[in-house]
Amino acid sequence: MNEITSYEDGWQHIPCPTPESSISHLKLIPVPLPPALAAAFNIEAEIRYICLTYQYTNCYVETALGGHTDSYWIYRALVDHFTVAIHLLGHDLGSDDTYPTSGLLIDQDQSKMWVGNYKAIKKFLTDWQNYSYPEPPLTPEIRKKFWDAVIAGATEVAAELKTQQFDYQNWGNQQLNQYTQTITAITGFLNQHIPQSLAVIPALQKSLKKQEKFRELTQLNWLLNNLINELKSNEKTN
Repeated sequence: MNEITSYEDGWQHIPCPTPESSISHLKLIPVPLPPALAAAFNIEAEIRYICLTYQYTNCYVETALGGHTDSYWIYRALVDHFTVAIHLLGHDLGSDDTYPTSGLLIDQDQSKMWVGNYKAIKKFLTDWQNYSYPEPPLTPEIRKKFWDAVIAGATEVAAELKTQQFDYQNWGNQQLNQYTQTITAITGFLNQHIPQSLAVIPALQKSLKKQEKFRELTQLNWLLNNLINELKSNEKTN
């Protein structure tokens, strides 16, 4: 992306913020982004950066344009997979009892994932919003034009919904099938990277022991045992 930002009253040159330059102690997760992930969270391909955490008893998805809750099961398919989970040790993405201190930052453009301080990631998303979606000077004329367009759009959508009849049961079945297919696609993609992830385990174990991070070491051994049991189960099934 270039370093030119357009305003209605001229041009300004603003340095483009990047995760590496904006967020201290950001850790790259050496696994490519599953292709089906962003679309499963209803994020358009044009939206570059996404932050995933667990809040409000569900997955919370944030971009430079705002946030929304989304599928817990798709979120878990990603963060609980062995290839990703081993790199999240010691990071709290949030739970029913805790507010996230870390976030999972995704770059759709570069197919990268990082884990880092949640507040720093939120600040980066704000900086990215200011860079990519600059606000023009809000004169009374521009503000009125904006709200007129919002009201007209809302009226049009409401009129369209009144004419539609929804088959909620069929819609629910379609949603369930879509979730199942997406989780299968994400899991299948990440499974391809298990051999590379296993290769880093000895160095990771050594590092955790040296730093006396015994809780993370226990979690790592738990993840390994789960992976072994899962592979044995799949072997018996096949």
